[in-house]
Amino acid sequence: MINVGKEGAFVIVDYLTNYKKAETVVKDIVSQGRQAVSKQCDMRNSQQVSDMVHEICDNFGAIRIVINVALSQYRLILKAEQC
Repeated sequence: MINVGKEGAFVIVDYLTNYKKAETVVKDIVSQGRQAVSKQCDMRNSQQVSDMVHEICDNFGAIRIVINVALSQYRLILKAEQC
């Protein structure tokens, strides 16, 4: 995610319980002059995911890239929604 931030993407770092780790990633991206924020969300919960997507779209614009590094053990289907 840090590399995506370096390329100019606005990065939203999702975390379930490890706020400190998420904030470390955010600080690394911000320290390079880019924008990033963290959001808590359980990606196994479709309602939380939907709520987060809508919040991101409302506050930051359309989602163009999704990088999933946490759900290797879960099956999650993300429905593309227009922001």
